[in-house]
Amino acid sequence: MHTPDSSRYWVAATYEDRFRAGLEPDSIDKEFLRRWYVARCDPYSADALPEAPSELVNELARRYDMIVYSVCTRSYMIYCVYDMIVHVHIICSMHSFIR
Repeated sequence: MHTPDSSRYWVAATYEDRFRAGLEPDSIDKEFLRRWYVARCDPYSADALPEAPSELVNELARRYDMIVYSVCTRSYMIYCVYDMIVHVHIICSMHSFIR
């Protein structure tokens, strides 16, 4: 299974335009957090990592929620700024699988 920990996920709606323009695609994965750590230490050899700010941790959770929502609803990956709407959709979608 492909997860945000082992795979990269991009926003389908903007991928082609950003790729053609030579820009990094809008992503829905943990790459932004990995880059934050790399800017502060060597996360692959450090004995301890600095604590990530809560804003970054919350953003990571939001991105993972977007992936779960996209997979469960078989929808296009859409970057959504309305966190509560995303959480409600995930709970509703997962409810049918859990019953």
